[in-house]
Amino acid sequence: MIKNKKGMEFSFVWLFAILAGTAILFLAIYGAISVGKGMSNSQNTLVAKELTVISDSLQAGGAAATGSVIHFPREIEIYQECSSDSFGYNEISTKVLNKKGKDFEFFGELIKTANKYIYSSDVASREFYTVSYPIGFAFEIADVLILDSQTYCYIGLDEEDYFQKGIISDLTIVQKKALFGASNCTEDSVRVCFGVGGKCDITVRPLCSDSSNCDSEYEVGYVEKEGSSVAYVGNLLYPAIFSPKEIYECNTKRLLYRQFVLSNIYLEKINRIGSRGCNSALSSSLGLLGGESFRLSMDLDNRDLINLYLQTKSLGEDDLHAECHLWS
Repeated sequence: MIKNKKGMEFSFVWLFAILAGTAILFLAIYGAISVGKGMSNSQNTLVAKELTVISDSLQAGGAAATGSVIHFPREIEIYQECSSDSFGYNEISTKVLNKKGKDFEFFGELIKTANKYIYSSDVASREFYTVSYPIGFAFEIADVLILDSQTYCYIGLDEEDYFQKGIISDLTIVQKKALFGASNCTEDSVRVCFGVGGKCDITVRPLCSDSSNCDSEYEVGYVEKEGSSVAYVGNLLYPAIFSPKEIYECNTKRLLYRQFVLSNIYLEKINRIGSRGCNSALSSSLGLLGGESFRLSMDLDNRDLINLYLQTKSLGEDDLHAECHLWS
């Protein structure tokens, strides 16, 4: 899980992005409401486009989790598609509710974005929580962005446990009014259970019992919801909780393909620095990481994803202490 909390401070970049972006979205939505159904398709398309534009600044930037809230003058509903071919892409569409509380007839056109990894809620709301998490195995792969509007209640986390306390802190970023403990759950909250049974909408099952290879029992595991199960590693825990299975798996394949490409770049760097007398012992492990990442980007397997993460997570420490650094 994320350990460096300095990145959680609300930076000027984030403040500017939220204020400017929300103002643009407010105007786009106001226009959609004012012109009526005749222009609803183009206006809804504009809302989706502006949403993807301001999301450029709503990312962690490799530091730590960062979050905020976007408010809209009317309820909007977000529809998302995802393609995992090579680097792949996300597509976002929106529709806005009119003054009578009835949505427009159609979603706007899908807006494609190839350089983001977005996980969105399909629940209509006037308020969306936004949070960005850095994702990586041995090295950072990319930031992911979560857009969600639901109320969550988390059950089974121990505030006395150092690493579980970190998870609590990270989950609080997603929703400032997050609920913790079964006694605090409300009727309309989504119940997320960590390692316990009972009345749960989502269950997180930890899989890491080897303390020599894991910082926490929840570092890897499975997230179960809606009758299906997906594996998570590290900070992928959060997208696994907040996104539909198909979006989670699609974006995970995209991240793995990006990791494959980055691994090859670092292997090329090893060749270059080796010619200057600076050798690296990471070639074999990087080759494994790159090869398996490519295979899993084509055919994602839950158990193999966890195994790859555990086998290669020490690469980061190895590079940090190496004579010639590749990425640290």
